[in-house]
Amino acid sequence: MRVTVSTTYQNMLLNLNRKAEDGDRLATMIASGKRISKPQEDPLAWAQAMNLKQGLRELGTFQKNVDFALEWSQTTVNALNSFSDLLDQAIKVGTEAVNDSDNRTPQIETMDLISQQAVALANTKYMDLYVFSGSKVSTAPFDETTLDYNGDALDFEVRAGKNNTQAINIDGQSTFIQDAADPDGSNILKRLANLKGALELGNMTEVQTQTDALKSAQEHIRAQNAVAASHQSYFNNQASSLKTLKLNNTNQLSGLEDADTAEAIILMQQNQTALQAALQVTAMLSDLSLVDFL
Repeated sequence: MRVTVSTTYQNMLLNLNRKAEDGDRLATMIASGKRISKPQEDPLAWAQAMNLKQGLRELGTFQKNVDFALEWSQTTVNALNSFSDLLDQAIKVGTEAVNDSDNRTPQIETMDLISQQAVALANTKYMDLYVFSGSKVSTAPFDETTLDYNGDALDFEVRAGKNNTQAINIDGQSTFIQDAADPDGSNILKRLANLKGALELGNMTEVQTQTDALKSAQEHIRAQNAVAASHQSYFNNQASSLKTLKLNNTNQLSGLEDADTAEAIILMQQNQTALQAALQVTAMLSDLSLVDFL
């Protein structure tokens, strides 16, 4: 095969173009810190990186859901702790009234405040959503006048993983009504109101009955609070797992995408040296003419 000057010249021009493209690629790599910027540079690594990025986006969504669930659980625990404190105060008022029935006015006033605060806690909100309404989070769970429950007994759920949907709530019926078969008689809010009513009537027998009932309600609220705390513990563990997964995926993505800047600078310098040499040779070749061979 005969190799002409023209063929040699064309090959050298192709080599110059390749060197220039390599230089541009290395310059981009150094500036961005990324090893690959186009699929054709490393198709397999590019595909793996795209999968990892999609996984990170999903993990980000799950993390937001878990953070929401943690705040919801904390709001629930705080509300039930406060509700339990109110029951302590109500039991104390009832006990004192039985022992001193002549000092009912401040006791009635105290019970009035306790009852109002208890209803407010039962209607606790988180981000404009009612915590104790079951799945009916836009509906106030308890009517402030009748004290009847207006929510449902369904779960309010969040997606905490790819195949993991978890309830974050405890509904008001389970929480503030001890016996679903007797929603009026076992409604803790109504028991507080009944204690106030008994004080107003001076019916100490009924005061004792309602005080004893509130002691039972206290244990029930503590049990419900334990359920809310278990939700909180679960989502804390889930948050930790998601954090670990996110870190692992981020490290894998970094290994695929991140450039070795020091190595890229050395390659850039070598490429520039080779490009300059090729330019000089090409310039010399372009100056040749037939006269030079005569």
